[in-house]
Amino acid sequence: MKSNLIFNPFTKIAGLQALAIGLAGMIVAGFIGFYSHTHFDGVLNIHSGLESTIFIHLLWPFVDVLFLGIWFSVFGLILSSSKVRLIDIFGTQAFAFLPLVPASLLGFSKSIERFTATLMGADPKNIQWDVFPIDDLLMVIAIGLVTVTLTVWSGVWIYNGFKLSANLPHKKVIPVFIIGVLVGMFLPKFLVMNLFLN
Repeated sequence: MKSNLIFNPFTKIAGLQALAIGLAGMIVAGFIGFYSHTHFDGVLNIHSGLESTIFIHLLWPFVDVLFLGIWFSVFGLILSSSKVRLIDIFGTQAFAFLPLVPASLLGFSKSIERFTATLMGADPKNIQWDVFPIDDLLMVIAIGLVTVTLTVWSGVWIYNGFKLSANLPHKKVIPVFIIGVLVGMFLPKFLVMNLFLN
C-alpha cells in the first residue's frame, strides 16, 4: 500500500488539501531556486544558472502548474463522462510538483559551475574527458541521475493526478498527457520570457 502511495498519492489526497500543500511546495522551491539560481522554466524542466528576481523564480512553478491545470481541465470536461471537479485537477497538479522541490537545491553545487565553465572553454570538436576533475564529473553524473529520477516521479504524479481527477481510462489520458507535457515544456517558458523578462 505504501509503495502505491509513492506513485499515486491521490487515492488519499486531492482537492483543496492537495492544492494547499502543492502551493507551499512551489513557494519553497521558488525561494530556494532564487538563491541557488535554479529555475523550473516549463513543465518538468529544471535548469541552473538563472540569476533573476525572486518574483521570476516564484513565478515559474505557478505558471507551469497553471498551464497543466487549464490543459487538463479543458480535456477532462470534454472527455470525461462523469463530473469533473476543477479543484481536484488543480490540486493534484500542484501536489505533483512536490517531487521537484528537492531539485531546487541542485544549483548550490559548485561542481556544475566548474563543469560548465570547463565545457564552455573546451573545443567542442575535441573534448577530452580528462580535462574535467573526476570529483566534478562524478557529482554532475549523480546530480543528473537525481534530477531524472525526480522528474520521472513528478511526471508519474502528473499522469495519475489527471487520470484520477478526471476519471478517464488510460487510452484517453495518454495522448492528452503527452501533448500537454510537450507543449508545457515550451509554452510557459515562452510566456514568461516575453511577458516578464523582456
